[in-house]
Amino acid sequence: MTLHRAPPSPYLPVPAATGPVTRPPAAAGRRPLALLLLAGALAAAALAPPPAAARGLALLIGIGDYRDAAITDLEGPPNDVAAVSEVLTTRWGFQPEAVRTLVDAQASRSAILDGIDALARDSRPGDLVLIYYSGHGTSPLDPRAAGLPLPHGSGALTAWDGVLEPPDRVIPSLLVGRTDLVPRLTTLDRGGRQVVVLIDACYSANATRGLYAAGPAGLATRLLPLPPQPGFDLGAYGTGRIAPPPPYPYARVLTLAAAAAGEPAADIGAAQLRRYPTFDRRPHGAFSNALLGVLRGDYPADADGDGAVSYLELRDAIDRQLTSGGFRHRPQQFPQVTEDPDHLGARAIFAVPAAPGPGQAAVRRVPDLGVRLAPAAAALAESIGTLPGLTLADPAPAVVVDRRDGAWLLTNPGGDRIGTAADATALAARLRQLAWFHQLAWRGGQNPFALALAPTDASRGTIHYLDSPVHLDLRPARQGWLVLLYVDAQGAVAPLYPARPAETQPLAAGAKVSLPADDSLKVTEPLGTDLVLALVYANRPAFLERIVAHLAPLQGPAPLPPDGPLLREIIDSLTDESGVAVATLKLETMPAPPAP
Repeated sequence: MTLHRAPPSPYLPVPAATGPVTRPPAAAGRRPLALLLLAGALAAAALAPPPAAARGLALLIGIGDYRDAAITDLEGPPNDVAAVSEVLTTRWGFQPEAVRTLVDAQASRSAILDGIDALARDSRPGDLVLIYYSGHGTSPLDPRAAGLPLPHGSGALTAWDGVLEPPDRVIPSLLVGRTDLVPRLTTLDRGGRQVVVLIDACYSANATRGLYAAGPAGLATRLLPLPPQPGFDLGAYGTGRIAPPPPYPYARVLTLAAAAAGEPAADIGAAQLRRYPTFDRRPHGAFSNALLGVLRGDYPADADGDGAVSYLELRDAIDRQLTSGGFRHRPQQFPQVTEDPDHLGARAIFAVPAAPGPGQAAVRRVPDLGVRLAPAAAALAESIGTLPGLTLADPAPAVVVDRRDGAWLLTNPGGDRIGTAADATALAARLRQLAWFHQLAWRGGQNPFALALAPTDASRGTIHYLDSPVHLDLRPARQGWLVLLYVDAQGAVAPLYPARPAETQPLAAGAKVSLPADDSLKVTEPLGTDLVLALVYANRPAFLERIVAHLAPLQGPAPLPPDGPLLREIIDSLTDESGVAVATLKLETMPAPPAP
């Protein structure tokens, strides 16, 4: 079975609208995170709401001015720490004396570790403990740090007194996730604290950032400029399949990282503020700026309108801001949704309601899909502007339409390819399809029963390279029947599941399903953005056998006729919002990176 891209284009029809249902140039790497998080299976204990007497304690770390002259300084971290401290004490109930900050020279390796140890001494069971880090880092998937003997599934944060040479002193100067951070987080976890870790660093899904390298737009990245070891295997971070990280080792620790294990994160310096404006017109990390937009109440995040913002809603809101701003890196949350049976991600952030903010906190209607027309596509404004679920006035669009090589090209604001359309009719159909998928993605937070969908190794993010295997994990909270569809970069729609009669049985409540069991699902041409749609029905849908009949004779998935009765019946079934849970996933597919 391959990730099939059929030739031109069955397009997914869009049902009648039921209501409204954005990568800067090679983003400068900010902070790798491979650390504490060791993405994997979550331990079982639930994150209980804090008792009435519970307190919030925070350690905020920001390093922009490093002692080692070989480590290029960053402009954002000191401002990040100051702004996070302010918003915690003014809107989120933290007492000023309970928020400790370590900035630049204050944030030596020993001071950071002592600060985390102090959190354990000063907190009690039930307290909320927040650790925030803004600065450089690295991970085993950092191609420039391939010579570092970091543990698999672990990254490193860079303290103020970190060094780049000699090689035998580099690792002892870092804060290595596996050896330095995990034991301390485990102490907090087992002591009954609720722990939230926020890391704005390159490769941060493994708990750190990469050290400095300048991107084409001048944005700082954090990439360790060390030569790779001889025999470095591209498969370790490119097309090869690597073993998943160790199981997530905590029961009450939730981590939100700026980037996947193989992604650099961006630092917005003063020279880039005109192009990438921040909330206060001061330098910030791109992730931290988006985080602060939600915490300040400036940016809508409450997708289900229940008056509280969950950690999953926080992650999704940050992701939308980074995408619309054109940044390449994607926020990562651990435990990932399929390894979170106790639904830590569904908890309200910081377990307390926020004070009123200047922005609209709750989303009462699903926002339209924002589309920007490049000058070459300006003539389409009248026809495109009438499509339901779209708006051309959005200052932070998700889709940009341009004309390239005789076809319509769809990208995100940073230039990552979404797909192409041969003519204006196909373009309109594709935009309607994207708007419909956008509606379903917002609806995911309002499922009648929770459904989790994620790449099997979420620490690597949603980017998959040509010829790479694709593995997906799903977990429904309640029993139901699964249908899995994907839409390729040309808009062709194909079912992936069920493919055989045995798969028409209901999934058990809480059961994790990994698909496929082998490496048979692979990325093929055309490259762009594939959309995955998981549906779990409370009652058995009548069309399951017809999906099996469509797939059974084939070697792999094949597109459904765009106007055929089977696809129309699946789409129509989604109008029963009380009877079907929805989860969506975008996979960015691209050529493999060159060897370092």
